[in-house]
Amino acid sequence: MLPVALYLIAMPHSGAMPHVGGQVAVIDFKTSDVRDALLPVLTEVLTTEVANSGVFDGVLAGRDIQQMLSFEEKKQMLGCDDTSCLAEIGGALGVDRLIVPQVARVSDAWVVTLKQIDIRGASTEGRVYERFAGDEGALLDGVRASVGKLLGAPAATTSVAIEPESSIPVVPIAFGAAALASAGVGVAFALKASGHEANASDPTFVGGQREIVRAHDAARVANIAYGGAALFAVGGVVAWLLSGSSDDERDVVAAFGASGDGASVSVAGRF
Repeated sequence: MLPVALYLIAMPHSGAMPHVGGQVAVIDFKTSDVRDALLPVLTEVLTTEVANSGVFDGVLAGRDIQQMLSFEEKKQMLGCDDTSCLAEIGGALGVDRLIVPQVARVSDAWVVTLKQIDIRGASTEGRVYERFAGDEGALLDGVRASVGKLLGAPAATTSVAIEPESSIPVVPIAFGAAALASAGVGVAFALKASGHEANASDPTFVGGQREIVRAHDAARVANIAYGGAALFAVGGVVAWLLSGSSDDERDVVAAFGASGDGASVSVAGRF
């Protein structure tokens, strides 16, 4: 019975995002190594995507935020990075949540981080970290995609059946190889026994009696090797049968025996 692997793959979905309600403020993008002229564009794209998502009842951004904050609050926002500080800014704006974006250029890639803060709980509700390769156009597309991940765009789960994994019957193969090796040994000693017998039958050969003893010894080893080959062969068959079924499908009992003159095999089972 071959194992079958089943994977669940999450595919992007264009359906509506869950409605949370309340007001959200989108803070301007922060950066240290991206040209200044690009930042307002990124903030506008982010704000538009958040507004179009339908998750919130209202969205504040850019100039609206600047007009609502006092000079001291604006100064505070410039050096504000931790959640509690940002929650104070959100409280001053009268919103329920803040979305805090950052962008950086690392080698040949863009790195975008979006963080959503719950003002009442002064806690981070969600965080998205994305890395994009390409030009500034790719960065804009990446910001759009990051918004969906931050706000919980639904994903369609698709079941994909993978081809059955190949299962190599290692144990039966090992038994078969051992059977062939034992049979080879048996053939070799059988040929030796025949040679010794031929020498013993030759009246001109000196030491014929010793050749008879040697022939008997070689024949005994050959018989034992043949018996071992039979044992390994039956073991390989039993292992192959058991590897292709569950325990309650087939019950196999094998009894093996060997002696100096040969071997015995007894197999019983339900197939």
